[in-house]
Amino acid sequence: MGSDQDDFVLIPVRTIQRRIAGNKHVQDIFISAQDGVSTTKVQADIERLIRERRHIADDEDDNFDVRDMQEIMSTVTGTTRVLTALLGAVAAVSLLVGGGSAS
Repeated sequence: MGSDQDDFVLIPVRTIQRRIAGNKHVQDIFISAQDGVSTTKVQADIERLIRERRHIADDEDDNFDVRDMQEIMSTVTGTTRVLTALLGAVAAVSLLVGGGSAS
């Protein structure tokens, strides 16, 4: 998503909280699932665990986001298709306008 993997630093959560950030906030957690494991199940398990740890009642909305890379990839693919279609339309109009003025 536009970030260079060489720019990532992985350190223990407590170290970042105590020594660098000075707070207890965690912005991102990246999790990988083993091959063959349903990412939908992993996502549901993570959501359940976070709701439990944050004491979120069943009738309350989540105060966090869990995203599946497959979901993000399908969004990016859809956006790319739309942009490709728009670029094609602009090129077609340019050819029509350019070809019409040449005659």
